Amino acid sequence: MRINPVSQKIYNNYSCLKRESLYSQKNDIKSAERKVPLYALQANFIPAFGRFRKVKSVVIMNRDTLMPQQAELMRDKAGDFLFYKLMVNRKEAGYMNMNCDSIFPEDDFVLTEPDNNIPKILEIRSLMGETYSGIGTELIKEAVEESRRRGKGGALWLHSVKGFGRTESEYRKNENPIPFYYKMGFIAPDKKLDKRIRENIKNNKLKALPNSAIMLLTSEAAKKHYKNDN
Repeated sequence: MRINPVSQKIYNNYSCLKRESLYSQKNDIKSAERKVPLYALQANFIPAFGRFRKVKSVVIMNRDTLMPQQAELMRDKAGDFLFYKLMVNRKEAGYMNMNCDSIFPEDDFVLTEPDNNIPKILEIRSLMGETYSGIGTELIKEAVEESRRRGKGGALWLHSVKGFGRTESEYRKNENPIPFYYKMGFIAPDKKLDKRIRENIKNNKLKALPNSAIMLLTSEAAKKHYKNDN
């Protein structure tokens, strides 16, 4: 039986994504991330699958006019892997990739959550951050809601890396996205590192921030992002 080349590409990429989950279950985080590089998630998998569906409408802010701007949140999925993009006037303003079956490396940190099976944000990017504000915030809020739907209370984690900035301007300027994550309620689980980061942000010593760090949003801290359930 002949297999459609596009279907084969989808299957190959889906298998690659599932390996990340299997490696994570073995607490081999670094090995897992080597097996599934970000370019494989973004460049190879998403265009092949291409089944984005509208989740909801959200409101962001136009920096020039200071007026609200409606955006459409779209989602595609493959098992426990979710792919989001935020569309403004049919143009992609930002995106986020998540692994909802990820294992937080609790061997390295004291974890306050009931278990270490916490959704992970693999990548988040604001493509129009110089024009609109609130893109990254809306994507984080959706990630929190997905965590709640899976019984994790909104808890999330990610690996912040300088050079893979949250916005295109941060990426070009090699700026550090850690201040944004702290603004959203994330912390460094390492208490000494967390204290140092807070002091550097408070004193505006952004160049002293670490180039990379594990970031955790606890279920308690996530409550400020909960939607109004009424």
